[in-house]
Amino acid sequence: MFLSARRMNGMPVESKGELIGKIEQFLFDDRNWAVRYIVTDVGNRLSGKRVLLSPAAVEKHFDETLKIKISKEQVMNSPDIDTAGPVTRRMEIELHDYYSWPYYWVFPSFYNSLGGAMYPGLTSPSGFMPSSGEKVLDEREILRESHLRSTREMTGFMVQAIDENVGKIDDFLIETNEWVVRYILVDTGTAHRRVILSPGWTRGIDWEERIVYAGHRREIIQNGPAYYAEEEIDRDFENRLYDYYQQPKYWIEE
Repeated sequence: MFLSARRMNGMPVESKGELIGKIEQFLFDDRNWAVRYIVTDVGNRLSGKRVLLSPAAVEKHFDETLKIKISKEQVMNSPDIDTAGPVTRRMEIELHDYYSWPYYWVFPSFYNSLGGAMYPGLTSPSGFMPSSGEKVLDEREILRESHLRSTREMTGFMVQAIDENVGKIDDFLIETNEWVVRYILVDTGTAHRRVILSPGWTRGIDWEERIVYAGHRREIIQNGPAYYAEEEIDRDFENRLYDYYQQPKYWIEE
């Protein structure tokens, strides 16, 4: 199932039928776009407490509600992490130990936070930076700063085609089966037309200048398959999208 990050903003989060908060944004890994955490607002107007929930905590999701496996008491007593600042690997270790969540950083490249392949038909999607490999990382690597970025932070980034600017990032489509940012929605500024790009088709990101570098020319991107609000992304649409960009399909074994 594909859900937009914008649409999920404010979605209620429930535990055992009890409302505990609402989704605020998502933190993803800037090396492979795996969703690592769901930032959830569990406070009131005064406290504004926010917690990080791993996809490992999700029981099921519906169009209007996200249900989690852990109790409200566990969530409210979780390690205090300032989500407004950088989330370090030490913080993550403390959080994962508290909930007994798996350490996603010891999984092979291009695996999600649950230890499953995000691109079963591709071992290494083009455009992605290689991570530290298929081995358990040493202590220095584990304790370094993490690679977490937020969907809110990246919304509005300019998308630079090979030849010129093509538009701005307007939203993200998250595949909640694999918990990965599968697509970027780009507002081309032409009659509010939005097109879809896979993160694997980008060539890099300048975080300071807020630019994403796409791997195609402006005309090609602007004329790509358009995405309209609330449109369902099914396999037929994906086939048309990947055929248009002449890219290998992640769901087909090579």
